[in-house]
Amino acid sequence: MEVTTEVSFHNTLSCFWRTRLDTVCHTCHKPFVDGPPIRAIAPHEPKSPSASKVHVRIFNRHFSCLEASGTFFVPVSHIWDASIGRANESKTHDDEAASPLIATLEALLGGTEDAYDPGVEF
Repeated sequence: MEVTTEVSFHNTLSCFWRTRLDTVCHTCHKPFVDGPPIRAIAPHEPKSPSASKVHVRIFNRHFSCLEASGTFFVPVSHIWDASIGRANESKTHDDEAASPLIATLEALLGGTEDAYDPGVEF
């Protein structure tokens, strides 16, 4: 079952850093016991129009499940800007960090649209 959640600008960072995106493994459906998930995003087209600019699907997998699934993914560092690093350390929202995070996601998804086959994950 796919769950869709719209996240406001102010909640963007906490959504990614806290437990809101915690799930079992997308591939084997088992919990993450011995380490964190490998979290990937993929472009997503919403079924109905939305005010949000960035729409992504989130996938959490064990690294071994990611390898076994043959999913094509492009690794991307989660800290693209010093402000994001500071906000990540403090685990608090920071407009200065949320703005480059959203801008980076928009640029990543828009700039790679024709570079990779559909279904690529980052």
